[in-house]
Amino acid sequence: MCTRVFNNATNDFLTTARNMDWQTPLATSLFCFNKNLNKAGCTKLTNKTLTWVSQYSSIISMIGEGDALAASEGINSEGLVANALFDTNACYQSSFASFDKQLDVTRWVQYVLDTCQYVSDVVD
Repeated sequence: MCTRVFNNATNDFLTTARNMDWQTPLATSLFCFNKNLNKAGCTKLTNKTLTWVSQYSSIISMIGEGDALAASEGINSEGLVANALFDTNACYQSSFASFDKQLDVTRWVQYVLDTCQYVSDVVD
């Protein structure tokens, strides 16, 4: 489980804090990615895998080891920041098979930072 706190009591000092509340330490590495890199939305590539070319460079914090890496947070060259939190109670009812293109939840942060300049781009 992860925790986020947002203090907006005063508009002059908006503060966000987060914690990854794990019982054991997570292997974490920082990666710097250039723009114009080919990316894929899933580890196992199929004709339904979402693919894209990064439009922005980014610095990403990845948790995990080897092939089991997940982007947990980062910032792109435009200043957009994205974070992913884990909720042990989350339940995904939909199957990948029902979507035209597949994007694994572990690659969402990277996709957003590669393709979006503003928060409004993410929402759209």
